[in-house]
Amino acid sequence: MLRLDHVLVQRGNKNDGLSFSFRGKTWSIYTALISIALLVGTIVINDMDAAKVQFKEYLVPGGYVATALFIWSSIYSYFTKIELNIDRLKRVVGYRKSNFFGTKKWEKGFDSFIEVRIWRPGRKSFLKLVLRMKDKQEIPLGTSEAGILDIEKAKELAEHISKVMNIPVIEEPTVRWEL
Repeated sequence: MLRLDHVLVQRGNKNDGLSFSFRGKTWSIYTALISIALLVGTIVINDMDAAKVQFKEYLVPGGYVATALFIWSSIYSYFTKIELNIDRLKRVVGYRKSNFFGTKKWEKGFDSFIEVRIWRPGRKSFLKLVLRMKDKQEIPLGTSEAGILDIEKAKELAEHISKVMNIPVIEEPTVRWEL
């Protein structure tokens, strides 16, 4: 199954539809803070005596690579804007993603979607909620960028999408596990 990577967070809820978006600038701050922490940690390890740090020859280059990846993620997220609008009146879902690689836009009718699915990938992970299309593409939705922690919020959001689009909600058994 192809999954569009960013969790889209609900921004609007009107009688005629719903809107979701990815807050790239917020996510870029999170990843920038992680990259700063990684860089500081790598510099500290690099300055330590090799006898005190096991595997220093692997930790330092790995730390710099991880820092570079998080910096890239921060830059990419800052320039990324994703919006998803579910329009009840027109009976369409509109998607728009733009970043420095270009823009991707599409609009599909409600008949292109088959279900809203809720599951928990692991026992101690956030709940996942996806809008699933007939072509097996999935759009991750949530109440925060990380996903959904509260099962009641997940069910409420899934039921609302289900009512607007007239598609079923599928709950996988792993949802019932407690954190």
